[in-house]
Amino acid sequence: MGKKVIKPASIQWMREHHAHLRVQDGCTVTGMLRFRANMVEHRKIDIYSGIVGEKEVGRPNYIEDAYEVSFYFDESYWPHVKEIGGRLKRRANELGIDMAEMHVFASNELCLGAPHVIVAEMKKDASVRNLFKSLLIPYLYYHSYWEKHGSEPWGGLPHGETGILEDFCDYLESAASRDVVHRTINCLSLYGWQLPSRRRMSPRDLCFCGSRKPVKFCHPKARKGFNILFDACRNNR
Repeated sequence: MGKKVIKPASIQWMREHHAHLRVQDGCTVTGMLRFRANMVEHRKIDIYSGIVGEKEVGRPNYIEDAYEVSFYFDESYWPHVKEIGGRLKRRANELGIDMAEMHVFASNELCLGAPHVIVAEMKKDASVRNLFKSLLIPYLYYHSYWEKHGSEPWGGLPHGETGILEDFCDYLESAASRDVVHRTINCLSLYGWQLPSRRRMSPRDLCFCGSRKPVKFCHPKARKGFNILFDACRNNR
């Protein structure tokens, strides 16, 4: 799938608010993304674009940080974002965990949220500004807070393919929209995993997480999500 040209309004907005970012080839944005934010409620943060007062800076939840990023939108406005400074990889090495636990795909793209959330946000407003406000800066804030305080500011999504399937199960237990089905499969493929097309998964099948346990004793919700996804794919053929 090709890249979408960045709209002039988004380019102008970045010039005004994120001057360290540059647009290459008209489609790809690269550079240092600086942000200032404070968590005010569970999963809710304020992102400051103007002057930050002493009161905000003194709060324990206030974060001021920067990450080197690269991103583009594909033709359906799905954001493909990477952290290119190597900071998340170094952090994973320090913690002794793999990148999936950092919410980073095997392709090195960032997992900014559940597929249905990203689809909904980009349908609502397919701008760089909304990408930053709703998805990317909250993602970076999460990692900066974790690094600074040694604990996560809120519980992240379950990790890896299992987490995607469990979230899909929670989102919809009936016929899903074609966009959400497509993007859920796309997220699975970014982990190097493909949806088998033979049959639905039975409770006695071995769990796909590799535990060698029957899935009903290991990740039953992920199995349910798999079967919903399987049915949706079969019905959309």
